[in-house]
Amino acid sequence: MHAEIVVVGTELLLGQIIDTNGAYLAQQLASIGIDLYYKSTVGDNRGRMIETLKRAVDRSDIIITTGGIGPTLDDLTRETVADVLGVELELHPNLLEQIKGMMGSRYTENNARQAHIPAGALPLENPVGTAPGYFAPTPRGGVGVSLPGVPGELRYLVEHTVIPHLTDRFQIEAMIVSRTLKCLGLSESYIDEQLDDLIKSSNNPTIGLLAQMQLGEIHVRLTAKAANANAANELIDPLEQQVRSRLGKAVFGTDEVEYEQAVADLLKQHHCTIAVAESGLSGGVGHQLSNALAGDPHFAAAVTAHLPAALEHLLGVPEALINQYGTVSSEVAVAMARGVRQRNGTDLGLAITGAERLNDSDETGAFIALAHGDSAVTESEYRRVSSMRFARQRIGRASLQLVYEHFVQ
Repeated sequence: MHAEIVVVGTELLLGQIIDTNGAYLAQQLASIGIDLYYKSTVGDNRGRMIETLKRAVDRSDIIITTGGIGPTLDDLTRETVADVLGVELELHPNLLEQIKGMMGSRYTENNARQAHIPAGALPLENPVGTAPGYFAPTPRGGVGVSLPGVPGELRYLVEHTVIPHLTDRFQIEAMIVSRTLKCLGLSESYIDEQLDDLIKSSNNPTIGLLAQMQLGEIHVRLTAKAANANAANELIDPLEQQVRSRLGKAVFGTDEVEYEQAVADLLKQHHCTIAVAESGLSGGVGHQLSNALAGDPHFAAAVTAHLPAALEHLLGVPEALINQYGTVSSEVAVAMARGVRQRNGTDLGLAITGAERLNDSDETGAFIALAHGDSAVTESEYRRVSSMRFARQRIGRASLQLVYEHFVQ
């Protein structure tokens, strides 16, 4: 039993909107154990839609289309599905009455097109919109499901009607569960090498790697198929332990956990307070930590100072030090870290000072320092030729990593 998604809309191919429906549908199908083999995007062109749908009907048990069931002439999904299945469109009076009731005085005759569905199809009433869908039987004993492209309507119908219908229709008694281990500080190639034998030998559960380059993270996805969530998690648990034992402290969290939250949790666990100082291109670390520790006493302050006078006034960085080494230097970063820690009476002081085109080069760079104890400081440096947005994200991660590794040895 496998599924295919066909996303309809020229606006998607032009990049005018982003398809969020496909990812959502994939997650929903996995939740009931249906494997998704293919996903296609096709524009509002009758010939190409027929070609795409014919291929889908021939090779897949469940075909879900999104979009193209509105009232306008370029909404062609109903007609093309009927053509592919070799049937006519039929008017369903009850659907028409629902559409008229939903539209009220805004109803026009072209809305009646939405009440026509392929002959033999089961209507899928839409109580939250004007575009009803349908379940159409396919020659290989499967089903085609047509849904509106509006995300709110699609999600309502999927959760309230489509998933229950598919579960009952195909007597589905399995589900797919995925768990993502998030890693920072290791390359994708290194992780692949460390997990090579597990990746090759694992069948259920399986292992997949995904590089999140902007964040500098590598995600290790563990996926199992079982009768229920508990059984799937029991399959995943021992594999997770093996992965963690090989990757060590680089694994900072699972699934929805973000890196700043992992750092915030460590500060709480160790009963440590922190203050942050930033200058120039810094990555917005103070903002990230303040959000993760909103209203929490473990976060004391975030100080932003760009001018030498502000660095001296707010953080006690000597003007002579700035004149000698420059604002963007390891020496100034260390002085900032010590200054923000001392002036706020915290256990830790984190400082970042960075700039684009460091020393007239093509590199974006930053110096990072973490003050801990009376005089101890841990330093780090970021240098890379990259866009401003990419650099900010990576500098932010490198800064938080210094705090993370202070606690996780």
